[in-house]
Amino acid sequence: MPLYILNKDGRPGMTRRQCTGEYKIKPIKKKVRDLLGYPYPARIPKSIFVEQWVGISTDEFHRAKDSDVRYMRNRHPLIADLDWSRADCVRYLTTLEDGVTDGCSPWACRGDADVLARDDFGLAT
Repeated sequence: MPLYILNKDGRPGMTRRQCTGEYKIKPIKKKVRDLLGYPYPARIPKSIFVEQWVGISTDEFHRAKDSDVRYMRNRHPLIADLDWSRADCVRYLTTLEDGVTDGCSPWACRGDADVLARDDFGLAT
């Protein structure tokens, strides 16, 4: 999450953001390893992997990357299958349930402290 600071020269600044690595990628890799039955540091056989669906839209296609580990294979269905932009995603989400969406950015990066206690995927600690 963003942490705002005063730089050595007295001007306001922000520390390095590492939300994605620390609060998404690292916990997901840990959980996947546990679900596969190979907690770190056990080696995972080459024939065992999971397919991870990543919700990156066409607006940010440059962020769609292959996994950096052999036991996870990233799939980007919003790009590869649907060719959806962020606007397409919002339009679809507004058709569901109560028709309200507050956007697609991660709740932690928006600063929604009231949802920090949720453990929807068993990843929060």
